[in-house]
Amino acid sequence: MPQTYETIHPKEPPLGSRGPLLRVENLTVDFHTYAGVVQAVRGVSFELGYGETLAVVGESGSGKSVTAQAILGLLPRPPAQIRSGRILFGGRNLLELGEREWENVRGREIAMVFQDPMTALNPTMTIGRQIAEGFQKHTGAGAREAEEWAVELLRLVGIPQPEVRVRQYPHEFSGGMRQRVVIAIALAARPKLIIADEPTTALDVTIQAQILELLMELKTRFGTSLILITHDLGVVARVADRVLVMYAGEGVEWGTTEEVFAETRHPYTWGLLNSLPRLDKDRREPLVSIPGSPPNLLKPPSGCAFHPRCPFAMEICRQASPPEYRFSPTHGARCFLHHPAAPRIAPAIQGGGQA
Repeated sequence: MPQTYETIHPKEPPLGSRGPLLRVENLTVDFHTYAGVVQAVRGVSFELGYGETLAVVGESGSGKSVTAQAILGLLPRPPAQIRSGRILFGGRNLLELGEREWENVRGREIAMVFQDPMTALNPTMTIGRQIAEGFQKHTGAGAREAEEWAVELLRLVGIPQPEVRVRQYPHEFSGGMRQRVVIAIALAARPKLIIADEPTTALDVTIQAQILELLMELKTRFGTSLILITHDLGVVARVADRVLVMYAGEGVEWGTTEEVFAETRHPYTWGLLNSLPRLDKDRREPLVSIPGSPPNLLKPPSGCAFHPRCPFAMEICRQASPPEYRFSPTHGARCFLHHPAAPRIAPAIQGGGQA
């Protein structure tokens, strides 16, 4: 009789009483290149609770993927250098681990769903062997038990005829099915945290929706926490509990999904929301875009990194980095518009709030 997820891995009780599952504090990551030092992540901090979904949002180059790779210990050193900060996972600082300790964390405690499933899979190994490999390593299971678990996982992620498919190779699967396989591999050893780095980018719109629904269904079923890296705010509104908005390697706004969408506090977040197409708008109206381009992180702008593109920038924004302003225990932003002496700004935001 095939094993099931519950028989191989009985559920653990929630551990929320022990504080957040993940806490990132003042993470700073540089890359040393021939052109100079790229300041890829600059003092990012956030928390993730047990069973929660955190969406990390921002343009390309904002530091989202580098932050995720730092959490999983995947940054090549050199050229990467973690200059400061702590990554506390279950109270343990992951930045203090040696490579052998990391091998016990990756897959078993934290797993990753990569952006391109074709490059994430080994073309020379069967799908079943790739799923079973991590499960055997972390649980000591035998080959037969691991294959039964691989078949069960393929069934759980919606692959038809899993008993046949388990012996096939990646090139025999469609793009959407390969992404389902990558999700199965991530779930194999029942990690407490899954990081999904833009998992639907290479897929068509219909398959994107199916993959997101699958991720959320499995997250709920297995009690797993999820970090979803995306640039799609429509996805964020549907699936996330918390949101971290990143710009130029910094966290510029964070909070619950409701707070960030309904009480938007940073001009960059306003710009992202206004750039979304809406069904209730006149189709002849052009989409509103954020002017300019993201900064060169070899030489980030002085002061607030967003000031060259911000329509509300003041002189202080060019001179000093904005401090953290708190609006609730969970909601905050870095913007001088919230200083008591700043002018009151209330831009029209599509479905958003005010400064």
